[in-house]
Amino acid sequence: MVSSESKKGIFTHTLVYSFGNFLSRGLNFILLPVYSHFIAPSDFGVYSVIISVVTIASTILNLGLPGIFVKNLSEVADAEQKRKFISNTISGISVLSLPFLLLVIFYSKQLSLIIIGDSQYNIEIVLGVLSIYALNYSYYFSVFYVAEQNSKKYVLINSFAAIINFILNIILIVLLNSGINGIFISQILSSMFLIFLSGDVIKYFFRFEFDLKYLKPIMFSSLPLLLSGICTIAVELIDRFIVLKFLGEEQAGVYSFGYRIALIYNLFILSFKSAWIPHYFNLKEIDSEKKAEHLGRVFTKLIFLSSIAILTILILTEIIFSVKINSFRFFNPAYQPSREFIIYVMLGYFFSLIMAFYSIAPFEFNKTIHFFFADLIALIVNLVLNFTLIPVIGVKGAAIATMIAFFSGAVYLSIYQHRKVKIRYELTKLLVILVISILAYIFISFYFNVFTALSLIASLIIIGIRLNMAGKNLNEILKF
Repeated sequence: MVSSESKKGIFTHTLVYSFGNFLSRGLNFILLPVYSHFIAPSDFGVYSVIISVVTIASTILNLGLPGIFVKNLSEVADAEQKRKFISNTISGISVLSLPFLLLVIFYSKQLSLIIIGDSQYNIEIVLGVLSIYALNYSYYFSVFYVAEQNSKKYVLINSFAAIINFILNIILIVLLNSGINGIFISQILSSMFLIFLSGDVIKYFFRFEFDLKYLKPIMFSSLPLLLSGICTIAVELIDRFIVLKFLGEEQAGVYSFGYRIALIYNLFILSFKSAWIPHYFNLKEIDSEKKAEHLGRVFTKLIFLSSIAILTILILTEIIFSVKINSFRFFNPAYQPSREFIIYVMLGYFFSLIMAFYSIAPFEFNKTIHFFFADLIALIVNLVLNFTLIPVIGVKGAAIATMIAFFSGAVYLSIYQHRKVKIRYELTKLLVILVISILAYIFISFYFNVFTALSLIASLIIIGIRLNMAGKNLNEILKF
């Protein structure tokens, strides 16, 4: 039988992770006006392209290991085995990544010319790579607490790092006028600070240890996730290059800026992903019927909370873009076009959340190759639609292409999951959420009636609580 703790565990941890992600993403959101006034759209376009390239390279060099790191660590009970797993994983990635880092440093001008079309961005290329390296290492050390389901410790140290990152951005961009280099340097230093805060993991669970025989089976099991990760990152980032090619640096900057606004919703998705796999594998001994009901309730809560988040962000976006105090605007008007496609970006994130929900069957039955199939389908759909839509309707086409791509991947994983894992959906509740959400969206987008839209969102929240969509009572959902 599903215990009370098991029932609410996933969303207890999700809420804790959401608090930390809300702080970090909230601070990043506050930085958006800073970026819009101190960084030109063309420079922000360069930044987005560099980040896209180094993220894809980082995904390849990580060999898919981030995808199984938390799962494998969650299943190891012995402290010595945990130390061996952590040490070999981090040391192995370090050994494999060093030649790449040296090549980037020595050939940065040539890479700048290939990626941007101008050799003057060589320093930005190097800093971009270093920022991703630092971010990767901070992930491996800090995510230990996720595997241990110590969500509060994970959130605490990441919140401190986010505050440091925010302060450094203000100093470097506003006071020292360092442009996009300030973003990279802030990320490097804050990631190093996060590693420092994970000191007990380093002290007790890390030694430089590279045992290729030990790593081979781990790397083999992560290979499908590597292929899947490449496809996923390509779906999320390749449109930056296509926008740059067809529309130029300025439109690439506007597109990237819109994505940053939508990242507020993505914080909930990241929180759920952090908690979902450890939570599900704690349900192994649960009766299949009870598990099916539990999964159905989790799905309802995901849709319910996502609807509230997306609608609220849409209202705030409309208000913030409209704010004008004397001659000052919260966002630079140059980034105004991004408001037109934010809804499609958030729906794309929503379908990536659904993909995460349907990720349990491939993990449970050791068929992670299905992640690759799902992401490959998404990548093909994304490429076809990007080249079709961007020349016709501009950056909105890129957002729509990504949305449909993630939808395609979600459909594939849902079909596989339903063959392997039973889920009892709460169809009536899902229909109520859908109808109210559509009505609220109509009032926000076509009439921009804030009062009516807020009333509908409030009604959705009240109905959700009454129908136990967010827990048996409000205190339960808020209890950490």
